[in-house]
Amino acid sequence: MVPSPCLSLPIFYMLSSLNSILLFLATTLILLRLLPFVLGPIAVYRKHRIPIERNFFPLTSAEIASCTTPIFADRVVALTALGFQPVINLHSRSQPPSISVTIFHNTSTGDQAHVTEICMDKSATLAPVKFLGHMEFCTEYEDGQEIDTTNGLNPTIFGLTPERKVTHLPGVENAHLLYRIHRSFTESINVSKKPLSAPGTESRELQAGMARTLDRQRKLGYLKLEASKDYYSPTVKGAIIMTWKLAWPVGAIRRKLMVKQTERLVAMFGEHTNR
Repeated sequence: MVPSPCLSLPIFYMLSSLNSILLFLATTLILLRLLPFVLGPIAVYRKHRIPIERNFFPLTSAEIASCTTPIFADRVVALTALGFQPVINLHSRSQPPSISVTIFHNTSTGDQAHVTEICMDKSATLAPVKFLGHMEFCTEYEDGQEIDTTNGLNPTIFGLTPERKVTHLPGVENAHLLYRIHRSFTESINVSKKPLSAPGTESRELQAGMARTLDRQRKLGYLKLEASKDYYSPTVKGAIIMTWKLAWPVGAIRRKLMVKQTERLVAMFGEHTNR
């Protein structure tokens, strides 16, 4: 029996309406996924500012313990057990976020290390204060090379530079293992190490290292120096790339690759870590 046109038309319109709804929902979901890739760079370009210099001032061990978490203290103890000697505690709160750092020297190997904690104060929004921290081993060479190994959780948003190699091993709290992996990167380099900073110059050296990092990003086109010369701000290129490196799915993929690299290196060196 051939369907009556009077019965077929309502079904046709109902299916057309359903297709339109599904298309609308699919388009909306796609736009929501793409929104961070559009609004994120705009927000970063307009709001993100990085001061050229941070005002660090020294703290005693008791003072830095009062403004950091117990994890910070545990990491200090772990590095000291490796033969690293704490040479200075520094704190900066002149520009948010506040930063606490203890600098260590190992005079027998010529390496240095940092324990850093960043306090993201969200009191203005009634959100809890958030602490981000990491251990980092650093080796600098006379030819300008820098090898850094850190257990920081997040991949960098900056561009890669040939002078500085940074390896992120998130969650590796075993300082001995982290340093063994760091030493594996430095053993094959046949260049003299740069002398460790002289007593009393540690704060200046830390600021100089931060300034070098920012200037390299300027040369890559990620940052630009503002006319006031007090701070850097992202270029259009930098705002787009830095935002996309964090946004889903790029950020999730980068973190997954970072975890895979960590698992491979931990297995290679045969140590058990607190992950």
